[in-house]
Amino acid sequence: MNQEIQKRFAEVSLHIPEILLPAPELSLAQFAVIACDQHSAEPAYWEETKRIAGDAPSALHLMLPEAWLGSREEIEPEIPRTMKKYLEDGSLRSIGCGMVYVRREVGPGLVRHGLVTAIDLEGYDWAPGNHNRIRATEATVAERLPERIKIRNQACLEIPHVMVLLDDEENAMSGLLEARRETLPKLYDFELMQGGGRIEGYFVQEESALAAVAEVMEQLLASCEDGFLMAVGDGNHSLAAAKACWEMRKEELAAAGGDMSPE
Repeated sequence: MNQEIQKRFAEVSLHIPEILLPAPELSLAQFAVIACDQHSAEPAYWEETKRIAGDAPSALHLMLPEAWLGSREEIEPEIPRTMKKYLEDGSLRSIGCGMVYVRREVGPGLVRHGLVTAIDLEGYDWAPGNHNRIRATEATVAERLPERIKIRNQACLEIPHVMVLLDDEENAMSGLLEARRETLPKLYDFELMQGGGRIEGYFVQEESALAAVAEVMEQLLASCEDGFLMAVGDGNHSLAAAKACWEMRKEELAAAGGDMSPE
């Protein structure tokens, strides 16, 4: 990967991640589930999701929905083991480093646009009054973090379930990606379970496409107020848990004289 492009993304608190997708023979409809912080007050939704997923490889088996916090302790040790299993048996396979442009149709003519990427935890803070580029949008309840931290400390994979909102009033990012969509390799296109809509994913991997994304981010950072570039719209507690794990890991690395990069 071009080091100059990596450096440009680091300046806007982003990194280019390695992307893993389910093996071609697996059912994407069973694998993909809605973000784990959604339907937190609807245990019945998750029971139906569990029925649909069954024993098939599924993102459901790689996370702990908020609706089950404190009530499904037996799941905690299984999640890291399942992550390793999916890597070992080929259920999840790397397609290389890049980002994924996502289009999710949630109603007639209503499409939500997003970009699957990685944020720099050094650029994020959930504490009120901070001036980081990435900030929380709601109060973080410390009591909700221990279970998440326990799982994440043992996790070898990250499930992209945190939704970060970009300060982009003119929709420059989605406009750029939509304009380039026909030139990007299509990764998937299928119906989500339980009325979640239809979702498409396109691989943003070519240097020219990544450079264009970096340029938009640089322009947005230059124009945003007080350096507030991104707001955590969903998954605040999951990201707070990730931050806590990184702070612990950072102390360990510092003591060992190791690499301090949060990637």
